[in-house]
Amino acid sequence: MQYAKNENGKLIRASKNIIATCPHCNSELIARCGAINVDHWSHKVECLYNTEYDNEWHIKWKNIALGYNLKVEKRIGYHITDAIDTINKYCYEFQHSPIATSEILSRVNQYLSRGYKTIWIFDYHEKYDDDSLLLKHSDGIIKFKQKWAKRVITTLFEGKSRDNEEACGQLYFDIGDSSLIILVKKLYSNGNGWGEEKYLSDLFVPKEIIIKEGYVECEFCGLWYHTPKCPRCEGK
Repeated sequence: MQYAKNENGKLIRASKNIIATCPHCNSELIARCGAINVDHWSHKVECLYNTEYDNEWHIKWKNIALGYNLKVEKRIGYHITDAIDTINKYCYEFQHSPIATSEILSRVNQYLSRGYKTIWIFDYHEKYDDDSLLLKHSDGIIKFKQKWAKRVITTLFEGKSRDNEEACGQLYFDIGDSSLIILVKKLYSNGNGWGEEKYLSDLFVPKEIIIKEGYVECEFCGLWYHTPKCPRCEGK
């Protein structure tokens, strides 16, 4: 977990010699601060809710969500959504590690029961880097080929094609670009398909809100943000 609750009820990041509790189950947490893994909080006993370890990729996306004034690590039922937009009613799931199809459908149905659609962002940068994901730009769209397809992606997209579109929401591939992601529009049974390039601001905030609320575009990485510093590069 990236955030824990201190004795004053404030959400804080992991730090040595700090006492904090889980904001969801209220049990005591241990700060894991080492030289190898990203600093994070760990439960002393198993949490009643579905919490997972955050790697650097998760933290990057959660920081981006915070930059758009979204809340992170919010409990809905027995699931902890990575980020949530309470105004537009979206839950965001940042998926890096393998996940069972039963778990993925449990999440989308739980969120839908509370009135939230799900937006999935899958970490595809390793597939892209090792040529397991091949891209071709054509007539304003991106055609892609996969050497192997993730079953959960196929399951979610099949749901969109039938009667489960509200729950399945949108699917994006993060290929490691600093400001662009791929919105999957069509997925074939062999794992190939096509999509559209989208900016992060398209993912998180409607254009009219960006203009009205005074979002700023980072001159270094192109991210639109609403915090004193760019949450991705901090103005470096």
